[in-house]
Amino acid sequence: MENLIRRFGLVSQDPTDLSGHVLATLPWAEETKAPLARYRDGQPSAEDLSRVDLYQVTPAEMLRTPHLKIRALENELAHTLRHFFVSLEENLDLENAKKVAYAAGLAHGKRRLSGFLSGQGLTAGPEAMAM
Repeated sequence: MENLIRRFGLVSQDPTDLSGHVLATLPWAEETKAPLARYRDGQPSAEDLSRVDLYQVTPAEMLRTPHLKIRALENELAHTLRHFFVSLEENLDLENAKKVAYAAGLAHGKRRLSGFLSGQGLTAGPEAMAM
């Protein structure tokens, strides 16, 4: 693995020993300070997050604070999956539940893998599977 990392140029020395190296600031780093400060200042409080979890945040609040919108979307995704699995358990026998789980996993895997392969300009094969 070490040779592979070195070959792609990701690591050129021992990453744990930086004592002899002068670390330079990247040219774009200064430009990120103000947006990063705004991002940090916009972080919701624990009370705000609790309100999101209890569905007590208005759509206008979510539009003003993207963090609240993201939290709400995360909650919805988690609840959707949880309810889907509970519905499968309650309405299907074990064999049919396995068939549904296999088909869903296969469809999701094919979609993710085909997107990755096309994005990397690869076709299926050992190199693609290794990546």
